[in-house]
Amino acid sequence: DVTTATGVGHLQKGHAVSFSDIDNDGDQDILMSMGGAYQGDIFQNAFFENPYQDENHWISIKLIGRQSNRSAIGTRLVFTLEDDVEERKIYREVTSGGSFGASTLRVEVGLGKVEVIKKLEIYWPNSEAQTFTQLVPNAFYTLHEGDTDIHLAKLKMLHFKPSSHDLISVP
Repeated sequence: DVTTATGVGHLQKGHAVSFSDIDNDGDQDILMSMGGAYQGDIFQNAFFENPYQDENHWISIKLIGRQSNRSAIGTRLVFTLEDDVEERKIYREVTSGGSFGASTLRVEVGLGKVEVIKKLEIYWPNSEAQTFTQLVPNAFYTLHEGDTDIHLAKLKMLHFKPSSHDLISVP
């Protein structure tokens, strides 16, 4: 339990937790919808920017369906990684993660120390599977269903200023 150490604990009642790379820096941030469902039972929402930066790698992919649904929900991805020790696979599916606290539809994957993604297989719900090789980590990609190329996306990194309402400062 790292609630206290990270400063993300709240005594208020909350209704949703979402995990996403909100500031486009490659790590997962947290957005919590606080308060209740009744008038007067409210509290400010909470945003926790992940301050941790290290030498680990990541990849982020936005899929856009054509034959399948535009949001690519239900699309399955298999990442094949190879490092000095072994080959391993990471499995993901495009989904919001739930009703309350739905997360981004962008697929965000931590890769550890891996320098190159050996293979990415994409299984669309309503069309042929696609395979891409030798993808470079620490990048945002966009792919339209059926395209033969996966494109590097230029996303601007966002910087948030702390407000005067911040109660906890996380180093």
